[in-house]
Amino acid sequence: MKIYKILILIGFLIAGFSCSDDFLEKSPKGEESADQFYKTKRGIDAQIIAAYSELKNYRYASNRFFLGDVASDDATKGSEPGDFVTAKEIEEFRATASNFQFGTWWWTRIYRGIFYANVAISNIDELEDVTESEKNQLLAEARFLRAYYYSELVRSYGGVPLRTAPDQPIDQPRASAEEVYNLIEEDYSFAIQNLPEKSQYPAEDMGRATKGAAQALLGKVYLYQEKWQQAKEAFQKVINSGEYSLDPSYSSMFTVAGENGVESIFEIQFFESESEADTWRNGGNFTTVFIMPRNIWGWGIMQPTQALYDAYESGDPRREATIILRGEVIEGEVQEGSDDQTGLYSRKDFLPPSERPVLNVKNSPLNEIIIRLADVYLMYAEAAYHLGDETTAKMYVNMVRERARNGDNTILPDVTASGTALLDAIYHERRVELGLEHHRYWDVIRTGRGQELLHPNFTPGKHELFPIPQSEIDASKGVLTQNPGY
Repeated sequence: MKIYKILILIGFLIAGFSCSDDFLEKSPKGEESADQFYKTKRGIDAQIIAAYSELKNYRYASNRFFLGDVASDDATKGSEPGDFVTAKEIEEFRATASNFQFGTWWWTRIYRGIFYANVAISNIDELEDVTESEKNQLLAEARFLRAYYYSELVRSYGGVPLRTAPDQPIDQPRASAEEVYNLIEEDYSFAIQNLPEKSQYPAEDMGRATKGAAQALLGKVYLYQEKWQQAKEAFQKVINSGEYSLDPSYSSMFTVAGENGVESIFEIQFFESESEADTWRNGGNFTTVFIMPRNIWGWGIMQPTQALYDAYESGDPRREATIILRGEVIEGEVQEGSDDQTGLYSRKDFLPPSERPVLNVKNSPLNEIIIRLADVYLMYAEAAYHLGDETTAKMYVNMVRERARNGDNTILPDVTASGTALLDAIYHERRVELGLEHHRYWDVIRTGRGQELLHPNFTPGKHELFPIPQSEIDASKGVLTQNPGY
């Protein structure tokens, strides 16, 4: 249960922002100068919390599903035609540098998170009230967040400006994708050496970055670069750590009661603010409002496609745990919204009537999982396949399927394929296991299947990356260059 619900004001750097539950209960007292503030653990910790807080901002969180799902073959924009027109431009690959509103939000929120992390990093050496070990842990946490944010940027835009200090100018040229990945690898590697495991944190710090999260996300970064051996080794460390296990109940992971469970490696922490209703300052998850049926409690945005529904094998219980059918009754409420495009809704961000927030519908307490063990198993299987170890690849795919069977051996038989059929089976398993968790578009792009699976407007050599926002190019006075084709 979430018990810490606090708004933090960070002096003159941040006018106010919403903090997540548990570890975000910090309360600066009195007036301090910047020099004094950043010479205390409290001051640095507050700045790290500011870096976490960008994960909760709805302009970041909504882009996770607009880019990860709506741009893919798993979801359509949904709602009425005139609602969130920019999302339809993403879905149909008609976004340009000038009309890509969500891209501007994405770029801005991510770089703001990087800025906050850099402020902490640049001031940690000045700390006077901590041991060297405590200093390294704070530095590791800030570098973990910087690495995470840069990993989002590089897969979205390719090479981007590398800002590693808070005072760098905006008219900075793009680094190469390789240079960005090098920084990410260095930051995650430092985090691995200096962060505690999940089990070593007290309950009030649940949700902070961990050694296991850094290992898992570093493995993912290696996978995106097709560094198969390094990826396999990173994932193996997560698997062997004993910190995580597959949740016996697949569906429970996507409920308030199942948050931060045995399978969760890293997730965004949300909570229902008891006294703050404002969208910008409350602690809640706005995504729930987007995806719920319109006129019931939500806006009917991001509806699953029939193609995703049909991708599940007969009897696979993950389909029901992922997709709500039009007309389904939940706690006496019929799920049937106006402007319905597919007759399907996401269950993974759904809140039943008994759990909905009181003050503001945009104040959902439901967390968002960034990475979990089944995701690691399937990436580990993919890396093993590319290294010629098909036995290991099949073993880990089948472990995921076994959990999904939940003891029913009449469904989801073990994968026995070899060669490219095995790779296709791994891709399939990722689609149904991680459906509507905002991975599909990125998986399709990194595996070179965009033209095959995405909207007919998809153009190879162009649409593997999103356009750099024109506003950012203008602000840099042309120093920042555009991606090819835009």
